[in-house]
Amino acid sequence: LGRICIFVLAVSSTFFLLAHLQPCNHGPHHLRVVLYFIDLDISIKSMHGVTYHLRKGIAMLQLCAPPMNSLSHTLRSDLLRGLERAQKDRAAAIILTGTGKSFCAGADITEFARGKHNLVPALTDVITALDEVDIPTIAGLHGYCLGGGLELALACHWRYADLSAKLGLPEVHLGILPGAGGTQRLPRLVGVEIALDMMTSGSQINAKQAFAAGLVDGLLAEEGGLGS
Repeated sequence: LGRICIFVLAVSSTFFLLAHLQPCNHGPHHLRVVLYFIDLDISIKSMHGVTYHLRKGIAMLQLCAPPMNSLSHTLRSDLLRGLERAQKDRAAAIILTGTGKSFCAGADITEFARGKHNLVPALTDVITALDEVDIPTIAGLHGYCLGGGLELALACHWRYADLSAKLGLPEVHLGILPGAGGTQRLPRLVGVEIALDMMTSGSQINAKQAFAAGLVDGLLAEEGGLGS
């Protein structure tokens, strides 16, 4: 009841401010600026694999499937719902992070034996949704960012990593190749030589190496802070 009262007060304050500000042609962006200054905070935790949090117009999607945030069917479904919710909320940006020790260690390999890895939405559906979203997307990486997890990060506009991050495409160890865009996106960022080495050897690189190669756009000084 208390949060409802706060929400009603926030909305009332918004319309009061809109009524007393000079008219402009910014449309929904104008409302978003006002919501920023009244610090409207919305949290939705009903999704099982992803927590959605909207603060000051920024949508936070946090993978919550410990210990490795593997891309199970549940998590993939929740990611799509989170992206849809961010667009519905007219978020100014989307930040994608993971809880615990890793951003995302890739596919849930237990689903291969049960035939659930191809259930809709597949990872490619999530990647397509990230491609098509008209909101800036940022991946915050820590711990393991491997396989489908790295492909998820590659689909974002920008990637930032803390010093604990380890990035790679280890699918070759399972006798397969990356199947959700990694074979195209990785060479565009780091060049063919580094990309081929990572894909054919399955080797991992650390955050500093990823930054030097152009795979991540910036480093965060605190190690492991993104998982808290």
